[in-house]
Amino acid sequence: MAKLIAIQGQVTVRRGIDKSWEPAQVGQPLGAGDAVRTGSASSASILCVDESQIKLNENTIVILKSIAPSPRLQPVTPAKGQPPPASHYEVPEGEIWLRNKHEKFRFELETPAVTAIIRGTELNIRVKRNGATNILLLEGNVCIANSQGEVCLRPGEEGYAVPGQKPTKQVLVQPSDAVQWVLYYPGIISYRDLPLTPLPGEFRSPPGSPAVAPLIQEGEAAYDQGRLQEAREKAETVLAKDPGNSRALTVLGWVSLQENRPDEAVKQFHGVRQPDDLTIVGQALAREDLGDATGAYEIIWAAGQKGKSSPLLVAMSGYFALLAGRVEEARSRLQAAVNLPSPAPRLARPLLVQIDLVQNRKEAAQAEASQALTQAPNSPMALFSMGLVKMASFDLPGATQYLQKAIAADPRFVEAYVYLAKIWLGTEYLSRAQQTIDKALHLAPRNPQVLSLVGFVRLAFRDYAGAFQFWNRALAGYPKFGEAHLGLGIYYFRHRDFRRGLEEMLTATLLDPRVASYQTELGKALYQTRSFDRSLEVYDYAKTLDPRDPTPYYYRGIALTDLNRPGEAIQEINKSIELNDNVAMFRSRSLLDQDLAVRNYSLAKSYQQLGLNDWAYSKAVTAVNYHPHESSAHLFLRDVILGARAGSEAPFLTGGLLFTTASTEAALYRILSRANQATFSNVALDGTEALGFTTDYTPMFEMPYGRVVASGSIGAWQGKKSVQDQQGLVYGGAPGVAVAAAGRYFDNRGANWPSASSVTLDTFSGTQRFTDLTGVAKWEPTVKGTLTGFAEYINVKAIDQQTYRQAPPSGFLSPINTSFANNTVLRQKNYEMAYYYRFNPQAAFLAYYSRQNNSYHFVQPVSYNSTVDLGLGEFGFPSFPYSAQGSLNQTFDQISNNVQLQQYLRLSMLGQHSLIGGFDHFSGPGIDQRRFQYSMTTIDTSSLVPFFAAFDVQVPSSITAESHNQIGFQTPQWSYSFYLLDYWRPFQDLVIELGLFKDFNKAVSRYFQENSYTSMWSPRFGVNYQFEVKGTQQVLRAALGRYLNTHLLTQPLLVPAETASFPWAIDSQSGTEIRQAGAAWEAQWNNKTFSVVRLSTLRLSTPTFFTDAVTGFDQPMFQTWKRYQASITLNRILCTSLGLSLGVMGKRVIPDLSYEATDGLRGFSEFNAFIGLAYLHPDGWLARLRPLLVQQYGDITGHKADNVFVIFNMTLGREFPNKRGFALFEMQNLFNHRPFYSLEPLRDLEFTNQRRFLFRVGLYF
Repeated sequence: MAKLIAIQGQVTVRRGIDKSWEPAQVGQPLGAGDAVRTGSASSASILCVDESQIKLNENTIVILKSIAPSPRLQPVTPAKGQPPPASHYEVPEGEIWLRNKHEKFRFELETPAVTAIIRGTELNIRVKRNGATNILLLEGNVCIANSQGEVCLRPGEEGYAVPGQKPTKQVLVQPSDAVQWVLYYPGIISYRDLPLTPLPGEFRSPPGSPAVAPLIQEGEAAYDQGRLQEAREKAETVLAKDPGNSRALTVLGWVSLQENRPDEAVKQFHGVRQPDDLTIVGQALAREDLGDATGAYEIIWAAGQKGKSSPLLVAMSGYFALLAGRVEEARSRLQAAVNLPSPAPRLARPLLVQIDLVQNRKEAAQAEASQALTQAPNSPMALFSMGLVKMASFDLPGATQYLQKAIAADPRFVEAYVYLAKIWLGTEYLSRAQQTIDKALHLAPRNPQVLSLVGFVRLAFRDYAGAFQFWNRALAGYPKFGEAHLGLGIYYFRHRDFRRGLEEMLTATLLDPRVASYQTELGKALYQTRSFDRSLEVYDYAKTLDPRDPTPYYYRGIALTDLNRPGEAIQEINKSIELNDNVAMFRSRSLLDQDLAVRNYSLAKSYQQLGLNDWAYSKAVTAVNYHPHESSAHLFLRDVILGARAGSEAPFLTGGLLFTTASTEAALYRILSRANQATFSNVALDGTEALGFTTDYTPMFEMPYGRVVASGSIGAWQGKKSVQDQQGLVYGGAPGVAVAAAGRYFDNRGANWPSASSVTLDTFSGTQRFTDLTGVAKWEPTVKGTLTGFAEYINVKAIDQQTYRQAPPSGFLSPINTSFANNTVLRQKNYEMAYYYRFNPQAAFLAYYSRQNNSYHFVQPVSYNSTVDLGLGEFGFPSFPYSAQGSLNQTFDQISNNVQLQQYLRLSMLGQHSLIGGFDHFSGPGIDQRRFQYSMTTIDTSSLVPFFAAFDVQVPSSITAESHNQIGFQTPQWSYSFYLLDYWRPFQDLVIELGLFKDFNKAVSRYFQENSYTSMWSPRFGVNYQFEVKGTQQVLRAALGRYLNTHLLTQPLLVPAETASFPWAIDSQSGTEIRQAGAAWEAQWNNKTFSVVRLSTLRLSTPTFFTDAVTGFDQPMFQTWKRYQASITLNRILCTSLGLSLGVMGKRVIPDLSYEATDGLRGFSEFNAFIGLAYLHPDGWLARLRPLLVQQYGDITGHKADNVFVIFNMTLGREFPNKRGFALFEMQNLFNHRPFYSLEPLRDLEFTNQRRFLFRVGLYF
């Protein structure tokens, strides 16, 4: 029913109705009716199965009358429908702290004066021997009552009652001050700040005879200077001459303390016949090292009662009072020691810093640490304390410097090594963390802090068995150490033992309840066990413990996203970004766990749930700017882009976010991401990319896991043409391994009508069948290296048929009835292999190879029918039919290979530089392109036979002419690129993007046998500046660059796909030169409103050829088009379930004259306006309304008929409870507009130009 987690000093247990008290043992189980009692300077901690965390102060008795088990801590879940009983505790005397945030359980707590009814509470109860009771409420709800009356307390109020009187209450100004005794105070000292020589002679025992006195002084001096072996030799020499010399034995005892041999030290101090203050302090330190903090305190207390105390003894009495849990006494003694002679102040001030930091008084700690350094600038404790202050304010570089100085001042300062290793571990310098903690382990092989952190370092290397052993060794020496319990909790979650994992997390937060990072880990554990409400409460509690820590906001945002509360989620995530220097965070550097599972979570989801794409895009771009080699940042950007492409409005406002940009960011995430069960959990089913769906609740810890996802959809186009889309996905993994396999079959019998045909179609029909099979696997042979393999097979079959009437080329022909079809078959096989090695957070190396097999087959049959009328009917010459048939048969096979090598390096020089240098080689040998053209012209002359028979002329009934033309050639295609990118941060809020590419490219030109060759230097420049004006967070961005597309449509280049938020990876033919300039102003007006203004210009020049009409030779030329675009967008959270996005955009597209001949494209202008409403209820019900207004202007006939049109899309649906699937009903182009719409080259139509209804169902297993 309960367990004694930790004990200190004299703790006894009484079983049931027994009257005898027996000594307590750590880990001892407790049952209903058992009682626990603590003695003077003693304490105990109890964890109950109802999730109650109880701490007993000294001289306290607690009786566990009954305990109602929580389902989360039971091996077997109780049957549903049974109301949980109430737990019942009694406190006859003493003081306890109790916390239980289980929202569904009720508790009763009885004292001699009152009975308290408790629910979801943190409180402190103090009962005097006369029964007078004080109950301080920190959180939750409590009503206290007796026969005289009742009082209900609010957080921050204290109730008071004495037997026989009505309870009363009062408001406390600082209620947290009353519970400082429950916190864990490490009490860290450096032996270099405890020298043996400065203590005045009146507090020292005599050195002995003149023959040994000099040796004693030399030995003490050697000890103070860190020459321990010399000090030992001097002391042993003295003892050889004077076996009972007290000073020599004291020196040996202190040497043994520094060498972490407390057993020997106890014996050496015990042999001192004339103990002085140094002997007494050393003896107490030895007892404390052996785990007896109460005994150590009693030794110092007894020494203080004998007479005048030295400054050293006064300061150390405060130290031992702190370790014994007498915090106020410790503070009082240390404050008194500050004004005493040395060495008292250099000991007292750093210890006061530690107390202030534990009590979350960071400003006081900063002031005290500064004074300590001023008084003793070379003091290891003063340097160490300033390092702790810097860590508490998240200034990790500053903390590192002070900790390194502390180690230099005291090379045996074990705790300084521990905290320095924590920084290296939190910032992912794993090798440095290992080296640093190994030094500490060598110095102190039994130190619990050392052993615990060794466990976390082993965890970072995924050595779970080794970590488990070290955490258990740490707890064997010091059961009260919460950090080791935290590690065990992670270990049990790793092995899917959720009950024991949660129990260990509760134990850690019981032993050290006011550490924000521990509470955050508890929140993660509760979330993993699906205790969502309590998890959110714990995250809120963690915020109060350290308001500057972004971590609980980040995890709470993730939880709220999963729980379909996106409005709240976005505000939490934005707050975490604000606290993290306005940069999206993907793990906390204050957590000891590497948090690899959560780092595969996509922050885009919460924004997508409310359709706030531009807001998400801004945050994602900033994340990539600050962390260009962070996989989580690229995942964020990838999902934003995929959602924008799937939405109806975003592509118009963020021109360029097309196939190439998305594939680049997807490849970067796929390669850079860590391998575990969550790596591929963000794969969105086609058709749901913009909805922010998640296929399961976000995993908080690495563990074995797998998931199966199936989706089917069926629908109909206008005209009852069917469409179906079937998809399947399997993903999962374990720490260091990730796998996924996906398949999709798409059958569309109602393809879009041509949007900008130069003729008016009479009929059109199109079908498309698409099959896509994908497999990907990741393996990490070490935690620093990740191997990725990817394979994909694509098969596309598309057919469309068109008929129309066109004007005759001469007056002798009637309008020509034309019919033609396009039959396309594309087969593609893609293979990819990559190895990414992380030397440390400042350096990484990437090697990448891909191979593609592409087979393209195109057949275009065409027929023309007309009637020839020579105008001779009055002479009896009739008209006659004319027909022509032809076909174009084309195949294009290509085998391409791509090799990319890349080095990432971070440097500190005039700010921070993130450098990416690389080499890219693409080749397409064996390109085989053949065209076969066939044409046949037939004239039906049967109607002319009678006419010519009159002249005795015989003519055939028909005349046929045939022609054949076959071309076959092979052309090589290749490119080499060398590049260097620099993301330079001269200061925190400014990122300057600098890049230089040298490209060599030989490209195949469309329709021509010749190749174009380009050699070009390509510079790029971007500026991203964040600033704040009256509480409004704003960003100014500008980009300018020139790029050469070497192979982006075939294979992405593995560098970030945008410059200062403007995508450079524009869909275009190989060899295209892209010039781009843009500027943006982004503003987050408050936590619910965001806007962005964008201006951009784009110029694309593609090398090609034209056939000279005179010579017949192919001549080189460039096809060039330009775009000028401006847009303004607003994103707004209307409420937690409803998001609004609206915007307007105008652009001008100017192609050169060659595009009219090849693509039928002329210059045009366009205006768009859209409004989007996205609703998502916590129960999973969702709705999307997305009307889009489009107006195009241009000298094109078709534009006048459809100058203004509105495309209205709507989605209704629901996500099933417990993440079991979804059902969606989509209505696209509700009003069935089929407009004439001009497109930029190589751009797809982003909306359907005929009405479509589609029903989708997805199931997750």
